[in-house]
Amino acid sequence: MHNSLTEPLLDDKDKPLFHRLNDLVDLEQHQEALQLVDKRLRAPMNLDALCDKLLLLDLAGQLIDIGTRTADAEVIKKGLFILEDKRDILQTAVTPSSYDYCIGNAYGALFSIQRTSPTFPLCPESTENARQAQNHYWAAYRIPNPEDDALRKQLLTNLGNTMLDCYRFVEAIALYDEVLHLDPAFPQAHIARSSALLQLNEVSDTYTMTLLHQACSGYAMGLTWPCATQQERDECARRVKAIESIVLRHGYDHQAHVRDEIQKQTETGQNSEYRKFCIGMHLCLSEHSLYCSCAGSSQDDLPITMAKTSIGGHFVPRMEFMLNRLKVEFSFARLLFYQGSGSRECGWDLYQDELRFTDLHESERIGPRTEMVRLSFRMCFGILDRIARAVCELYELSAASDKVYFESFWKHGKARDGCDRWQAVNHTANPLLVALYSLAYDLSPNGRWPDFKEWRNSLEHGFLVIRCDDTRDLDPLSVTRPTEGDVIVSHELFIERTLLLLRMTRAAIMYFAFLVRQKAFQIKPSSAMRIMLSPKPTVM
Repeated sequence: MHNSLTEPLLDDKDKPLFHRLNDLVDLEQHQEALQLVDKRLRAPMNLDALCDKLLLLDLAGQLIDIGTRTADAEVIKKGLFILEDKRDILQTAVTPSSYDYCIGNAYGALFSIQRTSPTFPLCPESTENARQAQNHYWAAYRIPNPEDDALRKQLLTNLGNTMLDCYRFVEAIALYDEVLHLDPAFPQAHIARSSALLQLNEVSDTYTMTLLHQACSGYAMGLTWPCATQQERDECARRVKAIESIVLRHGYDHQAHVRDEIQKQTETGQNSEYRKFCIGMHLCLSEHSLYCSCAGSSQDDLPITMAKTSIGGHFVPRMEFMLNRLKVEFSFARLLFYQGSGSRECGWDLYQDELRFTDLHESERIGPRTEMVRLSFRMCFGILDRIARAVCELYELSAASDKVYFESFWKHGKARDGCDRWQAVNHTANPLLVALYSLAYDLSPNGRWPDFKEWRNSLEHGFLVIRCDDTRDLDPLSVTRPTEGDVIVSHELFIERTLLLLRMTRAAIMYFAFLVRQKAFQIKPSSAMRIMLSPKPTVM
């Protein structure tokens, strides 16, 4: 939170301290910097004055920064305590998004330190700090702040980083791509995206030359980051060298990459407008589409089993059956969104001339296209609940008769053997289960998107009014009644949130497929049980 914009507003007596602290941190003289921070914290401050609020914010930020650089959790906790204890006072001095961003940084750093321990068990229960970081980053994300592009880029990058800590690489890559669309030279996003691609390789047990080349290029961009520590530069250089050696062993040189890029541009142009939309909006169910728009992304071909690979597990055909259902429902929800949103001409005959509505002047956006988007939103929760059912079946976490809901089943109920379900979840050694739990937490009452479930309930059982964007809140006849449970949302916001929910649902489907694949890889197939499944043709 400390930056050059703070300096002019500080008291003159504290400006030299501001400069000295920044210099010491840049020179990595952290102990001396900590001594100066502690000394100033012990001195009197008047928190009714803006200058002292900003000073305390800067000192808290310095503690978090120093603790992060030195991997000292106690120093980070000191800064975090100031921000949380004095929130009501201090947040009046800065934007709410920057305040939550800084708290998110603290929790994210604490989790990164946790993960360095050789005895750290990566399971849903151990990711509390990561979930807190995501909560605060999401809180900052939800606050529109179009004038602060620098904060937006760093916020999206750091949110992606905490997701990556929980193996949510699908969403992380989409966030990094959004940052690089804003600023193609943003080095932190390049480094993080490369790490996400390698995590995809780790989980999927597959890679392409395109994936390796992109990962290598991203780490190379990291070497241009002026604020990187020497350790970070050394790590980027090490990874560049390691990936380059793999690429060259496959005979993939610069000329081959140029040919591939030309071919990719040609193939991308051959995609339908709908497919270009799916790829651009990060809504494809294809491993290759996570990082490339060539012909390899032209179909939703996400499998559990892979071509020419045999894996063990009697459960695989059943899970492939479930995955087929998830894919077809998602593809329809996505198609509804495509046809119902935006300014493009709808490709379906909607027979709108046969519909007549009473004009109540309540500014509701009503008609078949809006209903498509509403149905798309509703369908996502059915897909997520089916993923919950499939996970419970895969790990025997519930009885067949139990009702399970994606955002809430984790901590409540018994596994099939009678033991506590939450305990059974945490004893399951699969990082993709962490990814699914982390995503479910975002949608739970404790996460930052519980309104998604509230909207879905209103769509199913009550009244959710999608109001035209270019009107004020006019309702002269009082036909909408928010005090009695009616929910009113602007059309622009509903489109934006439906897209986000579709992306979350797409990610959950992919994590589920990788989860089953990982479990199947752990089982060595016997000669009596080798599962090699072929793609199923679409039946009209």
